[in-house]
Amino acid sequence: VHSIQLERGVSAAFFSDTSDAVKATLDGHRKKSEELKTMLFNKSKQNNIVLSEEFKTLLEEFNQLRSDVDGRQHPLPETTKRYGDMIEKIIYYVNKNITEITKGTRNANLLLQAQSLGTFALSKETTGQERAFINGIMKGKKPLNGTQLARWGGFQALQNENFRVYKTLVQNPELLRVFDEFEKGQQSATVTDLRKRILEEAINGKSDIPAQEWFGAITSKINEMKLVEANAVESFSKATTQAANAALRAVVFSAMLLIVLLAVIGFVSVKVIASITKPLRNMQDAMLNIVDTGDFTARVDVQSTDEVGQSAKALNVFLDSLQLTIATPGGGSTAGSS
Repeated sequence: VHSIQLERGVSAAFFSDTSDAVKATLDGHRKKSEELKTMLFNKSKQNNIVLSEEFKTLLEEFNQLRSDVDGRQHPLPETTKRYGDMIEKIIYYVNKNITEITKGTRNANLLLQAQSLGTFALSKETTGQERAFINGIMKGKKPLNGTQLARWGGFQALQNENFRVYKTLVQNPELLRVFDEFEKGQQSATVTDLRKRILEEAINGKSDIPAQEWFGAITSKINEMKLVEANAVESFSKATTQAANAALRAVVFSAMLLIVLLAVIGFVSVKVIASITKPLRNMQDAMLNIVDTGDFTARVDVQSTDEVGQSAKALNVFLDSLQLTIATPGGGSTAGSS
């Protein structure tokens, strides 16, 4: 977005200066914009982010706009407005995608940072549109009329509102400090002073302030805004990295916990199975021993009071009764009764 904004600024200069130097600068910005567009497509594909066909078409429309600039097919104000409309659509689309992706993390801090970043990007774009709008009028050496003054006021109102929302959304004290320094800085003060002077001249039907003075002052302000934006981007990048690392740690911890739980469950299961099968095996061995030896004095070792233990106890009672029956006169004798 910033690259296209720079391209727009040089395109405006190209309307009045067709020198090779300006054209070379314009071509350089266009090349940079195309390189970044290709990078955007590639990174989106790598991260499985689907870019809508509408968005791709919007980016491709810049080629037609560039062709119109080269041939001066439309007046400068209309051209800069077309640039502004396209840039705003790109910003809105990117903000929408970032917000939707961030919502999926369920991280309120990330969501607030994403929204604040998008809000500031819009305020910077509105400032760029104001620069182009007033610059085009001042180059014509005509005072602003009522319609133009109303539109100019709209630009400033949007900037101020976006600034207010940005300060509301930002939770990072360092970002607030950087923004406060920008808002109270020399560049912002210079632009505010120039706005007053331009308005006074418009009221008096004059337009004596050089367009270059305005363009240079507000360009310096936009460059300061770019620094504020860069800080916000860096903060958002760090926050996303921290969130990703935290999520990874949570996954690793959950996996380790699952392994431990499975090990515990496995250990307990073995113990439980052993507690059931061992007494049953003892009962089986005792019965087989009685059958093989005829020794009815053998008993099953009762080791529990559960169902298996109760069964072993019942078997012992049965063996007691059977031994007593066999030992009764006329009932025979056991192998161990002699």
